[in-house]
Amino acid sequence: MLDILEEEGADPSKVMIGHVFIFPQFHQLEALCARGAMLQVDHVGIPWMHDNVEELDEQLAVLICRLADCDYLGNIVFSYDRFFSHGRGPITAEEPDQENTRVPLGWLFDSFVPRLKKKGFGAAELEQVLVDNPHRILSF
Repeated sequence: MLDILEEEGADPSKVMIGHVFIFPQFHQLEALCARGAMLQVDHVGIPWMHDNVEELDEQLAVLICRLADCDYLGNIVFSYDRFFSHGRGPITAEEPDQENTRVPLGWLFDSFVPRLKKKGFGAAELEQVLVDNPHRILSF
């Protein structure tokens, strides 16, 4: 996708890519950041495609910290897939996970931010991913 956008003249630093942390491979995340793309962390608190929320949130936190250690904190934004009860499709025996997980409104700050803080994320890092990076990519 990024190749096509660049071929058409898009500035990779203005491209935000979502859902890249669901089944991530670190080298791919790193390569996207090296090209300037913004990575959207968008499944905090939602165990979709994982056994539980603890597993996914821990994976997200570790990857975010690894990217920050590689100097790619400027390529990360947090979004928030905050579902109420909107299903993605009919719930069937073959597709039992079609109902979206209801994530408490405060999950990002009540659960995920403390997890990041335990890994060394401080106020400056949070300010960058929550304020500075979105401001940079969303300014027109």
